Amino acid sequence: MNHSLRRLLSCYDLPRPVDWTAVFKRQAPLVVEIGFGLGEILCRNALANPGSDYVGIELH
Repeated sequence: MNHSLRRLLSCYDLPRPVDWTAVFKRQAPLVVEIGFGLGEILCRNALANPGSDYVGIELH
């Protein structure tokens, strides 16, 4: 299975405050990773835990 690590959302396109339930179109635990680099671990964790929603914030 091939998964893209490209940016799916831009912080500039989201309303404030962010309604993550609306973004993900479901009610689920939200996991936020700050400084996720290339996203390999974030993607691996998201695939291993489909019952949670994952957001990665990269500062650079």
